[in-house]
Amino acid sequence: MRRKIMAVLVVLIMYWVICASCTATQYGMIEGTTRGVKGWGTYILPFVTVSADGHQDISDLYGHYSIHNLPLGSYEVKASAPGYKSVTYTVELTEGSPFVTLDFILESDGDGGGSDKYCIEEIYFLMDGVSYKDMIYLGFKSS
Repeated sequence: MRRKIMAVLVVLIMYWVICASCTATQYGMIEGTTRGVKGWGTYILPFVTVSADGHQDISDLYGHYSIHNLPLGSYEVKASAPGYKSVTYTVELTEGSPFVTLDFILESDGDGGGSDKYCIEEIYFLMDGVSYKDMIYLGFKSS
């Protein structure tokens, strides 16, 4: 009887080890924030297109983006927005590090675009009981 119990336990342990290796992480994610820069500092920059080899997302009102379900591997990640110079980085998603945080800071392209074209305002907000001050894009300036 003990031999049968031991045999069953060995089979169960082997099954668990094999299944654990089969369910290893096969996909990853790249996420981060997008900001613009001006001589006086940086500001939240929403509506930036962030692409990674055919996958893309557009940053939200808080400048946050996330690209999910990326097969593990190397990616050229590009952030671009009208009136700003594009920025590209290379990242590697591996089984040991499938989630990468990548923040972008975009500069005006100097053609009257960038923050000269947009209405940027100070905002104050409370997060986790801490008060923050930041700059946020509110829309296009009226002519």
